[in-house]
Amino acid sequence: MALQIEKTVSTSGKKSNKTLTRVHLILDESGSMGCARQSTIDGFNEYINGLKNDNNKYLISLTKFEGGNIVNVFSDVDIRTVRELTFDDYTPCGMTNLNDAIGCTIQGMAFNKPRTLHNTLVVILTDGDENSSTEWSQPMVADLIKSKESDGWTVTFLGAN
Repeated sequence: MALQIEKTVSTSGKKSNKTLTRVHLILDESGSMGCARQSTIDGFNEYINGLKNDNNKYLISLTKFEGGNIVNVFSDVDIRTVRELTFDDYTPCGMTNLNDAIGCTIQGMAFNKPRTLHNTLVVILTDGDENSSTEWSQPMVADLIKSKESDGWTVTFLGAN
């Protein structure tokens, strides 16, 4: 399920069988996701558990968004410490600021941590219904994604419907 791009070189100069990948999940928690609440929770958990069973090393970040809010839930934690998402953790409501969430999150990622020594994967879980972004337009987000992909990042959308 996850991407294995290439083997990394350890500090001793020997090849390592484990690849460090930073995965940042951007989770749509807007009202339109209400009808897909359980399937979104199940999909999130299946994805995380798949990474846990992989032979690579993952650092996971989670950002949730709805109604103008963009909340970084956790950042760069070891995959082994990520617990499953529950019904209490995921309560869809509000409008969908999808473009703002993607733009602000990716822009913040680019400035937060050096991303050249590992793989970067951005996974956006959404139904795609944008209706309330104020800072980022769809063309701006598309340009940002294209720029990051040319830097070697992988950005993917997982549909919730």
